[in-house]
Amino acid sequence: MNSLHPNLRASLLTKSATTILGLVIIGFACSWSLFAQETPVTEEQESVEAESGDEAPRSEGEPGPLEEAPIVEASEVDQNPDLEFNEIPWELRPYRVLISLAFAADPSLTAHFREQLQSSLQSRIAGTFGPYWKFEVETNDWLIPATPEVLERQTATELKSRFAKSAFDKVIVLNVEDSKHLTLTGWEWDKNSETRSALLQRRVVDRRLMTDDAFDLIIALFRPLARIDSTEGKTAELRARGAELLAPESLEVLLQTGDLLTPHFRYLTREGEVRNVQSVPWTYLRVDSMIRSRLTCTVETAFASALSGSRRRVELMAIRARPSFPETRL
Repeated sequence: MNSLHPNLRASLLTKSATTILGLVIIGFACSWSLFAQETPVTEEQESVEAESGDEAPRSEGEPGPLEEAPIVEASEVDQNPDLEFNEIPWELRPYRVLISLAFAADPSLTAHFREQLQSSLQSRIAGTFGPYWKFEVETNDWLIPATPEVLERQTATELKSRFAKSAFDKVIVLNVEDSKHLTLTGWEWDKNSETRSALLQRRVVDRRLMTDDAFDLIIALFRPLARIDSTEGKTAELRARGAELLAPESLEVLLQTGDLLTPHFRYLTREGEVRNVQSVPWTYLRVDSMIRSRLTCTVETAFASALSGSRRRVELMAIRARPSFPETRL
């Protein structure tokens, strides 16, 4: 190399350097191409990785952190307590019942007596009804003063304003007083028909039988519901609510052959909410036969077609009639 002409030697050195630099650039480009093919990164992935930090990779279709824990507003649940409950089949749907004990301000009705009655009633109802009732027993704090006279003055309209937005289907209020005699007085309010039953009263002869007498009065006040599935002439086919849930020893609260029911229409909005409830006057359904939850009834009415008409957004229901007084023959 040293013997070459200086100009030739410089030319060879320049060509060698250019060749080496070209090889280095080609090698670097090949390495980067292989790396890019093995781990392609899109702008969307870069954004996700930047937000998730060191989060473990997820497979395709696997929900992200926000999808795994959807946020449910508490107000939506509070405003729609019947959303899931109303999906239960009618014959398997239990009653949600509130038992409210209104104690008079009598010295003999001590705190121990009140707690004992509330506890024993809870055990008795749970053991008898099982899943047929989803119930709660409370001490009443709004009936003031807690007397039979004030209890009787409560109208169906007032009770609707108080309990319409609650989750309970039925409210049974029992007044307990011991001014002259130990007495139980009560009524039942039904949300489905928006009606209040007649006032019933029982005198407790033996204080030790207080729980039995209170339970018997609750049974007497309870008015079961049935849905009218079809009508043809003077015959109607009904289905009793929750009747498939009862044990044999609980049959006294079921509809029985010979019972009378009063029908009512429930008019619904497009959203399925109750717009209006209308009772059918001068019309009764008499239970002729029953097989578990299915009832066959005779329609007794003063009208030619009391239960006919359009069924669009209309529910046709019936509730057991509880006579307040013995029958009268004219």
